[in-house]
Amino acid sequence: MNDDSLFDELRWFEWTNQREQKMIQEIKNLDRETVMSTGLDEWCDYFERKYRAASLQVDFDNIEMSDAEVDVNLSRRSRGLGFAYGFSDDHDEGAFIKKGTRFSFHLGFSGDAELFKVQPSSYSSHEPIGSIKNGEFVFSVTMLEHNQATLKKEKESNITALREWLGVQQRDVEKFNETVRPTARRLIEERQEKGRRDQALVQSLGVPIRRRDGVSATYPIVAVKKQIALPRPSGERSQRPAEPALELKQYDEILATIQSMAMVMERSPRAFVKMDEETLRFLFLVPLNGIFEGQASGELFNFEGKTDILIRAQDKNVFIAECKFWKGPDGLTKTIDQLLGYTCWRDSKTAILVFNRDRNFSTVLQKIPGAIQSHPNFVRVIPYSSETGWRFVFHHRDDKARELSLTVLAFEVPSSDSV
Repeated sequence: MNDDSLFDELRWFEWTNQREQKMIQEIKNLDRETVMSTGLDEWCDYFERKYRAASLQVDFDNIEMSDAEVDVNLSRRSRGLGFAYGFSDDHDEGAFIKKGTRFSFHLGFSGDAELFKVQPSSYSSHEPIGSIKNGEFVFSVTMLEHNQATLKKEKESNITALREWLGVQQRDVEKFNETVRPTARRLIEERQEKGRRDQALVQSLGVPIRRRDGVSATYPIVAVKKQIALPRPSGERSQRPAEPALELKQYDEILATIQSMAMVMERSPRAFVKMDEETLRFLFLVPLNGIFEGQASGELFNFEGKTDILIRAQDKNVFIAECKFWKGPDGLTKTIDQLLGYTCWRDSKTAILVFNRDRNFSTVLQKIPGAIQSHPNFVRVIPYSSETGWRFVFHHRDDKARELSLTVLAFEVPSSDSV
């Protein structure tokens, strides 16, 4: 076998402890206003979705093979040759090189590839061998002879070992996943209870509360939610039902709330320096969820996989925002394409939130308008009062007569050098 050992970098309890501590630290780093601005179940949904482990599922039913000619050093014992050569290392190794064949077996898999490095809680001495290459699980058998029986035996032996180790690990993953939500619930409950007690103690003194500088009014401890008011039907008959639409005033309110969250990042950089794209987009979601709620369906702003931020009304999306770290103009173009794939209505209101970290922010701001206007669906610029924001009109990807508004907001995300 010419591969690396699997499941040998971390023990199971070390991996689970690291994952749990990462979640605990993220909850600790949340400021009080953020913790209090949304419900317990929403927080639990977020942390369960982020920190649950996806167990490895290897597709043993669709194995593919490849082969390549390789040099085999006969001065060393090699697993997988079908026999052993025991020449002394004192000899000239070049004299013992022969041509052999490496037979590689390729298997697809799903789940967290990191788990291939984690030793399950119990295991047999028959350790599987393999490596991850180009998104596949690959293991190899190198032979000098064309011996079908030996090749088949080596293949089946490694597959059997892999099945055994994965079976144990999958049970470990199930047990770990059962602990994620209860742990998150307990920690968030503690943070929210402390927040309520802090509030009650301050109110009991009867002294006016001073608002901290830079903290937006969009973070009330008891949030009064605003309904997304949709235009009333005109009463005129139409062959096609009217689609729900977001009014410009509410569109701007949503964007103002997002910009207020960016101010919080600037005022408290240490809390945001290590956050990834997924965590940042959720933290923009939190204040929105505490202030606005949809109409008719009753659904709130949702975080659904990579769909980012959306408002739904009457089972239709009326506001969609994509959140991306700046990766150059080409990356912004791809984000626009992704966003246009989500929109279906002429009067839809959309946004792209661009996070910049470890790059010259002034240079990024100079590149954004040109990248937007070079997109084939760009129609025109709309005046928009923002130092780091722009508004445009785009046409639908399949119909030039159907237009939508796109607002692009850029934010400087703290880096390790800035705190």
